[in-house]
Amino acid sequence: MIGRNLYSIPKVYIGNREIVEFSSVSVAVPGNNQVSSLKLMIDDPEYQDDHLFNQKLRFFLGEGGAEAKPIFEGYIKEFSPSDTSIGITAYDARIFLS
Repeated sequence: MIGRNLYSIPKVYIGNREIVEFSSVSVAVPGNNQVSSLKLMIDDPEYQDDHLFNQKLRFFLGEGGAEAKPIFEGYIKEFSPSDTSIGITAYDARIFLS
């Protein structure tokens, strides 16, 4: 789980839109040529009206700094809205290979 602190300012983009209302991000990189995933919790339920399925998601630890490239880039395949937040799971592009 990665939180905001003074040393890195994590940023999440869905499509070309920056998501600033998120509370947690978790990246799983299992290795052995298995699909990497990212779980994201957005604190604004208004995003459930957006078309999120198959949208590109990019996660930066510190955009503009040493980590100017995303540490995760994938596509949204699962989301679960509630009254106060939205849970999103994205997988890397290998999810489309069969």
